[in-house]
Amino acid sequence: MADLASVGQADLIVDDVKTAKSKNIPFIMGESNSASCGGMTGISDSIASALWFLDYAMNLASIDVSR
Repeated sequence: MADLASVGQADLIVDDVKTAKSKNIPFIMGESNSASCGGMTGISDSIASALWFLDYAMNLASIDVSR
C-alpha cells in the first residue's frame, strides 16, 4: 500500500459532511474497507490495511466526520 493511498479519500465526502453539519446532523461513516470482493493476499489481509484505516480515519476526523 502506497504512503499516499488515503490522501484525497476524505475529499470524496467532504461536501456531504458539510451539508450534514450545516443542518446540525452528525455525519457517521458506517463502514469503510480498503478492499472489496475478497481483496488481495498479502495486502488487504495484512497489518497494512489496519494501518491504512488509521490514516484514513484521521483524514475523516479532519473534515468533522463524527464517528
